[in-house]
Amino acid sequence: MKKFFSLLAFLGIAATSSAQVTFSYDSGQNSDNWDQTTSPENVTNNNVVWRANPGESGSYVILKTSDLTATHIQGYTITLASNSQDVGRLPYTWTLEGSDDKGSWTLIHRQMQANRMKEDFDNPAVSTNSKAYTYYCNTGTTAYKYYKLNVTAKYGGDWGCFEILKFDLIPSNVGFSATDDGMDGNTGTKKQGNSWPQTVVVTGTASARMTGFQFTTGNDNASWHGRNPRTIQVEGSTDNEKWDIVEVKTGYTGLEDKNYYPYVFQCYGTQDYQYYKFSFNDVSANWFQMSELAIITESTASCGSTHTYSSEGFCKKCLSPEVAAQDGSSNYLITNAGKFVKFAQTVNSGTTDAKGKLTADIDLTNVSWTPIGNSTNKFQGTFDGQLKNVTLNLTNTEGDYQGLFGVLGGGARVNNVIVQGTVKGRNYVGGIAGGSNGAGTVFLTNCGNESSVTASGANGSGVFGCNYNGGARIELKNCYNAGTVRSDSDGGALAGWLGNNNGMWRCFNVGDAQSGGAKAEFARKGGGDVYALSDDYYGNSDAESGKLCYDLNASAANSYYQTIGTDAYPKLSNTSEQVLYVGAAGYTTFYDATNDWELNGDAKAYIGNLGSNYLHLEEIADIPHGTAVVIGGTYYNMVSTTATANPEGNVLKGSDGSVEFGPGIYVLANKSHGVGFYVTSGDGKYVPAGKAYLDLTGSSVKEAYLFNFDESETGIDAIDNDKLTIDGAIYNLAGQRLNRMQKGINIVNGKKVLF
Repeated sequence: MKKFFSLLAFLGIAATSSAQVTFSYDSGQNSDNWDQTTSPENVTNNNVVWRANPGESGSYVILKTSDLTATHIQGYTITLASNSQDVGRLPYTWTLEGSDDKGSWTLIHRQMQANRMKEDFDNPAVSTNSKAYTYYCNTGTTAYKYYKLNVTAKYGGDWGCFEILKFDLIPSNVGFSATDDGMDGNTGTKKQGNSWPQTVVVTGTASARMTGFQFTTGNDNASWHGRNPRTIQVEGSTDNEKWDIVEVKTGYTGLEDKNYYPYVFQCYGTQDYQYYKFSFNDVSANWFQMSELAIITESTASCGSTHTYSSEGFCKKCLSPEVAAQDGSSNYLITNAGKFVKFAQTVNSGTTDAKGKLTADIDLTNVSWTPIGNSTNKFQGTFDGQLKNVTLNLTNTEGDYQGLFGVLGGGARVNNVIVQGTVKGRNYVGGIAGGSNGAGTVFLTNCGNESSVTASGANGSGVFGCNYNGGARIELKNCYNAGTVRSDSDGGALAGWLGNNNGMWRCFNVGDAQSGGAKAEFARKGGGDVYALSDDYYGNSDAESGKLCYDLNASAANSYYQTIGTDAYPKLSNTSEQVLYVGAAGYTTFYDATNDWELNGDAKAYIGNLGSNYLHLEEIADIPHGTAVVIGGTYYNMVSTTATANPEGNVLKGSDGSVEFGPGIYVLANKSHGVGFYVTSGDGKYVPAGKAYLDLTGSSVKEAYLFNFDESETGIDAIDNDKLTIDGAIYNLAGQRLNRMQKGINIVNGKKVLF
């Protein structure tokens, strides 16, 4: 099963949700006269099953609260018999009702088909024996003293009965309701529509902290596919007016096309709310449906006001140990906005060596963000963004040290994160980090700023604001700014102030950075290995064409990647992809003596076979190491692949840097009259290492060629027609023999040649 925040079943929560409330057997009835050992009372006894025929009106059991005090519930658990996989005695449809007098009953939950149980039973790799299934529901505005489970149908096996080993209720201090078919307790009805977003506002009888929710699919999803949402946003409010983001998930495909299927998601709010709003969007079938929604809450009665939080931001007292476990590297796993806020609170309250890891893009647009690390508790841990995007709306214009991170201390490592949105502050402002304070070394690696950064005071920048008093060593590696930077004074594109003791590697700027109304420096006290768009470095065409990306990767392959024609500038990479840039000619040459390459997308590679005084470019599927090629096409990303034998007859050679220009040696260049292989004085005396070149020293042809990539058979056009000699007959496309080549496409030795 695919995961969302962690999917399916909060099994075992019942015992911890509200310890002061218990339930006991009150009464029950079987539709047939079964032996007394199969009484409904058996559901409260371990190791003894309740066995009954559903009958026309169902067989039911009634539980009551321990002191007959009306109590809300948020769900229930049904545990199947120890031999259910063998005999297939599964309850399949049922209702759960509540009452104060056992005379008048109110529907709380109707499960039309227990397809989760059915799916497990039908799967030979899964056993339903003694397995517990939890279903969530909410009691609305009314709490009840009595709860009745009435089973009306069963599934599996040829015996007309079901078997239940245990039936447990999960108490709650709060009841939730919504005036909507999406939360009426009945999976037989559904919320549906084709306008966006589809919303459900849930109201509680009191405030409570959400720890999850259950989404149950519609009645006919298996027949009508694509009606589940792929974007879900959960918001919380104390007044039904101002809303805070609790959870956001986009592009989610874990909700499958199944009928009446309950999916349980964990999420975490940063506070108690009385109102929760669900917004559903991005439905592939352009028609949304949902049969039921239920809220899962943390119980303050069992936990008190002080919670013991796990690495994932959940209260350990309120959730099972399996949910609270850390990952193998003791990281705080950050999957949503609420957990990110909790991580910041954890650091800012004193756990300065915390380790954090993003597992999804995080949208903090509607969150009042406090940067991670402050002057008292500087962040000195490790953060791995896994190249996820974080969107901020940080507008603390009177605050210093503003950014995703506030104050970094010695030993801090911030890796693999891209910040978008808006960041505003006074002094020491950066998209990634406001700055540092104190001694030690601070590492920022694979970090990109695409947000708009504004500092009303000093030291505003795209990535790092200020190394206060120059006390630390700041190392920026593979960092870039593509956002707009405005600093009232002393600003920089990548850094407002690094100090004298710093290091920078493979960093670039493509954003508009200004300080005091003038163009900002790349990095104040930066220097080092930098790539900036300016008159002295690169232009926008270099960024778009891939030249900038190619040069960045020259000193450390695979630092960046770029899809030419799609990406306006290089992107951070954690893969083995590399880019070949497109020059003004539209083509380039490539030679790699050690790696094998597989072409991706629409990229095409050609080797050069010399015929009788003409050159034919033959397309190949991939590029074995040691093979020089001409690259043409739309995309230029390439990944390593298995080596194949070098083609024979390839007059394109690869330079190791020692090939000297001379007669018959040409490289690809752009001249006013076209694209071709030329000797260019700007390239120096030797063909650059890694560059493919055309070696015609052993042939009778000593000319350069223009290439036409428009035909399926690639032709050539000689630059100097008077010196070109052709051996063999010449034909036009109609098959007529010619005395000499004519303008257009000619057939020479069976190949198309453009003249």
